[in-house]
Amino acid sequence: MENKIFVRIKSGDFVEALDPSRARRAVLHLTTIEDYQTAAEIPLFLDRGGERVPLKVLSVEGLSPLSSEECRLDLETRLVGRRGAEFRVVQNGRLVLTETCGLPIPGPGRRFLSAAAILAGAAALALLALLAIRGRTAGDGFMESRARAPGAGTPPAVAVTPPNPPASAPVSDGRPEPPAPAPAPSGAVPLAEAAPLAPAPADPLAAARDAFRALGDETLTIYFPADSSEILPDQTEKLRKIGAVLARYPELDLTISGHCATAGTEKGRMALSEERAQAVYEVLAAGGWKPIQRPAVEGFGDRRPATRDEDRQALNRRVEIRLVP
Repeated sequence: MENKIFVRIKSGDFVEALDPSRARRAVLHLTTIEDYQTAAEIPLFLDRGGERVPLKVLSVEGLSPLSSEECRLDLETRLVGRRGAEFRVVQNGRLVLTETCGLPIPGPGRRFLSAAAILAGAAALALLALLAIRGRTAGDGFMESRARAPGAGTPPAVAVTPPNPPASAPVSDGRPEPPAPAPAPSGAVPLAEAAPLAPAPADPLAAARDAFRALGDETLTIYFPADSSEILPDQTEKLRKIGAVLARYPELDLTISGHCATAGTEKGRMALSEERAQAVYEVLAAGGWKPIQRPAVEGFGDRRPATRDEDRQALNRRVEIRLVP
């Protein structure tokens, strides 16, 4: 199928990132990640009639140094308009790169005009051939009448004066008149006035997603004090702003995940992370958020740390509100 977008991975193989004939948006999980990798290059290719041509290379910087087991790197590809694409690289729910580019795909209107031009040219050639044949036939008849000499017994030619043509009628000069143009079929639309193709339907959740991203990112983080699920005043204000947006867009699909530092027992860490996630959900619901689909509210203990640095454990005491791709 033409116009698919592919990613060339480290082995040299091509992996499909988006098939525009089936969807306008797709997410590809990139698995060829090395331990503690902080940068990456993602070569993109466009399939045109079986030939894969280079499209763009995404240069990703600022990746968090995580092990290959902890790191999740996703490439989100989304069509923009008729011949554009947006690429978003997300690491563990954190947006690290957004780039757009045009797709070298001929539009349907251009193909339509090209086909119409070919048909018009063929019709003109056929008309010229018909006029040439008719002109030659008329010329042969004229020469034949001139070559016929009067012989014995041949009746004399009689001059006939034709009646004067009406003043409004054009006088013929002996050349064949071109045929009148054929009337346009009933209901036909002139090419120059043809209605443009209807644009592809927009993502119905685009406005809701953009409003959520305007708060900061696809993943919003709420931080907690040590060994506590109490929400601090500054974080409560942050949740109030998030809740105001969610109340307007109940169709958004989210996940709410709780996390904690590495101190304490595993059982205690799991319980604390679940309490933090539930506390955030309750604040959002109290602010008027009534989601169409209840979000996944769960705790992960210290299994998904933002950092392993002992001096930065405050970054692990958090809840992440993530927009589901």
